[in-house]
Amino acid sequence: MAFCQLAYVSDVSGANGCYHPDDLTHLVACARRNNVRDGITGILLTGSRGFIQVIEGPRMAVLSLFDRLESDPRHENLVVLHKGDAQLRAFPETPLSLGKANPDTIHQLESALPSLGTGLCAKLTTEAASLV
Repeated sequence: MAFCQLAYVSDVSGANGCYHPDDLTHLVACARRNNVRDGITGILLTGSRGFIQVIEGPRMAVLSLFDRLESDPRHENLVVLHKGDAQLRAFPETPLSLGKANPDTIHQLESALPSLGTGLCAKLTTEAASLV
């Protein structure tokens, strides 16, 4: 069965461009419940000013989730880094892993999704890392 994978970067919205850790804890708990329900897995990397996320699962579930993310007022300047089909999940362990964005975790993303490490995507990924 083919899965859809989608990676994006976004800025935290708001005047100060940051989020409260308690808000993130609540967001992740809700996302994990919803992702279990929808068959979605992935990873969310956070930084002081933004997010990098990979979501994967059944195509319609991933696209529906992405539509909700695009309209979520907590995100600004959302940019898709990768969207495509895959035979295997890159992040099958959990409905949503959480980590800090840093050079090591960005490299792990590029290893899991090789398209992030090539061409324009590599430039966007490098810029995304500097934003978070």
